[in-house]
Amino acid sequence: MCCESETKSTTTVPGYIEEAGKSLVSQGQQLASTDYQSNPLQIADFSPDQQTAFQQVRDIAANPNISTERIVDEGGRLGAVSDYMNPYLERALAPALRQIQEAEDANRKRIGAGATSAGAFGDARHGIVESMNARDAQLARGETAAKFYKDAFDTVMTQRGQDLSRFTDVDKTNFGNALQAVQALLTTGGQQQGLDQAKNQAIFDDFLRQYGHDFAVLEALGAAISGTPYSTTTTQTSPDNGILQALGAGGAALAGNSALPAVLAAI
Repeated sequence: MCCESETKSTTTVPGYIEEAGKSLVSQGQQLASTDYQSNPLQIADFSPDQQTAFQQVRDIAANPNISTERIVDEGGRLGAVSDYMNPYLERALAPALRQIQEAEDANRKRIGAGATSAGAFGDARHGIVESMNARDAQLARGETAAKFYKDAFDTVMTQRGQDLSRFTDVDKTNFGNALQAVQALLTTGGQQQGLDQAKNQAIFDDFLRQYGHDFAVLEALGAAISGTPYSTTTTQTSPDNGILQALGAGGAALAGNSALPAVLAAI
């Protein structure tokens, strides 16, 4: 019909929004084609101080001086028992043996004088008494020497035992000092390793931030685009009334014209 109008609704997307959408798609495609990046997190190695401490522990374990020696260990650091014996021991024993010898000689003279005065010098009884005197002197020498050497040996072993205790105490002190040094190295080394690990963690955290940055940008851009309002334009179109207006001036003259309805209908 000639006088009916037509209404159209058109949603117009602003140009900058359209460009942003195209950029979003392009960036998404580029990000999707990016190669996989492996995890850069590294575990910190043992620090130099820790490695030094480990080697010191090995050295301590391999040190033969750490073990306690037996008192009679002839091959140990204490040396042989004879090394402790007084080199002048025989000289110290000599006076006691000389006294026994002098007593034996005096008794022999006394026995001989008695046998002479009895007229029995040289007989069997005289010989028996001198034999007994010699036997007693020999026993005295043996007992004296045995006691002398026993006392000397006891003194030596006591001194050697004291030296062993001293060596042992020194070893224990050295061992304790070594362990303290090892512990100190492990402590400082652990701090160094912890610092290195913290640096590695910081690098890894930065990697995660960079890796997620592109995704965050795309997500923010998409949210901005989807949240932007679009304008809707409504357009109404009507038939062109210019002919009617042109005919308006001659309308009266054409009022009686029977062809007018057909013309209008044609319009």
